[in-house]
Amino acid sequence: MRPSGVARIGCTMPTETLKQRLRLAALLGIGLLIALTVLNLMQAATGLRKDSERSLRHAEAMIDAAIDDSQALIEAARPLVGRACKENTLALRDLTIASPYARALYVLEGNRLLCTTLHRPIQAQNLPDYLLGKQDLILASHSPITGQTAILYRKQLGKRTLLAELDGFHIFGALQAVMGEENLFFILGDRALDGHGMTLSAAPLLQDEHKLLSSSPEGHPYRLVALNGLPQILAFAWDYNRDTLLATPVLALLLGLLTFHLSGRGGSPRRELARALAAREFIPYMQPVMNSQGALCGFEVLMRWRHPEQGMIAPGNFIPLAEECGYIVPMTRQLMEQTLDYLLKVADRLPPGFHVAINVCAQHFKNEDIVAECRAFLTALAGHDIRLVLELTEREMLDGDARTLSIFDALDEIGVLVAIDDFGTGHSSLSYLQKFHVDIIKIDRSFIKGIQEEGPSRLIVENILDLARRMEVALVAEGVETAAQVEMVRRYDIDFQQGFYFAKPLPPAEFSQHFLPQT
Repeated sequence: MRPSGVARIGCTMPTETLKQRLRLAALLGIGLLIALTVLNLMQAATGLRKDSERSLRHAEAMIDAAIDDSQALIEAARPLVGRACKENTLALRDLTIASPYARALYVLEGNRLLCTTLHRPIQAQNLPDYLLGKQDLILASHSPITGQTAILYRKQLGKRTLLAELDGFHIFGALQAVMGEENLFFILGDRALDGHGMTLSAAPLLQDEHKLLSSSPEGHPYRLVALNGLPQILAFAWDYNRDTLLATPVLALLLGLLTFHLSGRGGSPRRELARALAAREFIPYMQPVMNSQGALCGFEVLMRWRHPEQGMIAPGNFIPLAEECGYIVPMTRQLMEQTLDYLLKVADRLPPGFHVAINVCAQHFKNEDIVAECRAFLTALAGHDIRLVLELTEREMLDGDARTLSIFDALDEIGVLVAIDDFGTGHSSLSYLQKFHVDIIKIDRSFIKGIQEEGPSRLIVENILDLARRMEVALVAEGVETAAQVEMVRRYDIDFQQGFYFAKPLPPAEFSQHFLPQT
């Protein structure tokens, strides 16, 4: 449960785990890859369509010119059809030579070849079947003169038929010239001609009309079609946008890497703090507390931040911000859980009456969750002589209202001790003694530092000592760093002491190694 009254502007609690960061980076990278690829293909489809439309117009104009020339050739040869072949041959050849497209003229009567402009003789039985057909425009896969694809224009003149052979090169050459060899097709009847000069069945090309652009010229029975399906779009995109297509996956990869990197960084100290909380990067360190005889009698749990990039971060660099954002409560809860896990492993090796001190602040007393958490903590350690101490810090003032007092009473009932941390340095130390049931006073290190000399520090310590005895409150001397300070603390008969003289805060494993009996 989130403590009431701690939500603040800018204090969100994201939970980006490594998998989530990878998922986000992959989604954005793949999304960019798909988006750029689709955009390139859309541009390619538009470009291909425009090119196809332009190519159809140009090819149509070129092919119409060739067919119109064949028609004109037929009309010019019409007066010569009724004469004998020997009389017509030279004249027909002159007409053929004058045409830029025609390769030969044929005069037929029925199925007999009467005359041809070819220089080599052709027997009637050698004539292809298409020469004997009835259609005006013929697509032939084999020309008698070149052996290649040909287009023939046919004109029936009485009993005789005049055929003008148009070299197929002019047709597929037109297809190549305007669009290349793959996309544009000349269709006549059920046959098609491609840009390679090869004839094929037209039916497969016409199956998907929505993938075609076509042109059907007026006055001629042929049709031009341009393929505009996905294979053609992909080929067009590769030909014209190759650099962009090759750069697209690189850009997508860079975006994914950048997203992964940035999602792992905090956009602000608050965001980084929240990320660390979700990643359980706050861990307990233990500083031993010694009794007046110098024997171990407890430890204070101190929070450290094990940052994945910056290493171990001291509490002074993040605790104030955690309290400001309201994260201190769940952070302390995690700390208690980790401390409990450690205690369950070493409880049998601890001295009787062992004290475990955990720092809390005003936000912990906004509701009764703290009572339930302390009860669960002590219940898990039932059967072991371990005392839980909550140390009150003074960064936020603790209200002495009815709810707070009831929480203190509930804590006292379940055996939780309350200590005032850094006593004498804040504005509320005496107020806390007056309002709440306090069991322990921790004398601030600033006073212990000057205890050896005559002066204000010694007087303050002596007055705190007198106050504690009158109120029957235990005392802890903090910040003990020298043997002389240890001796002075013992001389004043202060109950407990802690500080670097005994040990700095240690991770659990090192604390066990240095202070607990080894099994």
